[in-house]
Amino acid sequence: MSEPQHVPPPAPVPAPGPAVPAPMPAYGGHASPYATPAPAPWGPQGWRPPLPSAPLGLGTAVIVLAGVWTGLQLLSLATSFEAADRLAAADAAGTIAPFTTYDFVGFLTFPVQIAAYVVVCLWLQGSRTFSEVAAPMVRQPRGPAWLWLGWIVPVVSFWFPYQVVRDVAGETGARLRITLGWWWACWLAAMWLTNQSVIAGSGLGSRDPSTLPAFEALVTAALVGAFVLWVRIVRAVTAWQKGHLASIG
Repeated sequence: MSEPQHVPPPAPVPAPGPAVPAPMPAYGGHASPYATPAPAPWGPQGWRPPLPSAPLGLGTAVIVLAGVWTGLQLLSLATSFEAADRLAAADAAGTIAPFTTYDFVGFLTFPVQIAAYVVVCLWLQGSRTFSEVAAPMVRQPRGPAWLWLGWIVPVVSFWFPYQVVRDVAGETGARLRITLGWWWACWLAAMWLTNQSVIAGSGLGSRDPSTLPAFEALVTAALVGAFVLWVRIVRAVTAWQKGHLASIG
């Protein structure tokens, strides 16, 4: 008969230790309100909104209209000398200021200014819409309405348009900060000097009509400077838009 096999006794089960409470979340048992959520993709499954059309044609129109405006300003300067003489003669004779070639150029300039305003705002609007999809990391602090209103609303017109153009040009990566600053300084100077020129050329204000050519010369210098810098800004934005379109095929 075989001997019975020896079975070792079962190992003792260790006594359970003290229960360790689960860590409580901070902020009184609630998740931190300052937790940074994980970045979400564009829509479901990384979907991106379709890239809108780049306003390349409007960019060309912006430059053309700015050039026409500047050319008309050169005509205003050229005709201001005759206008000043005729205004001075009318003032000395106590008669009504005559209609001059200078006035005719002013009438031609007004519709060009309106057209330039509309086209520039459309270009800024299209460029902003394009950059919001192509470069969503670029901040656009001003609302879309200020693309149009910023140029004409009193007080804020001194800096809102600059901010709008700066933000639209921000996605280009080009070093335009100095260009933008000088462009805006030239633009503000041109607008203020234009008002002084209108007062001198109307024969209704306190300005001596003989100062009209001097004011027109200053307006021309400021506007030419603004035009040259504006062309550089528009071309930089347009080049970035073309490059982005080429990169995505």
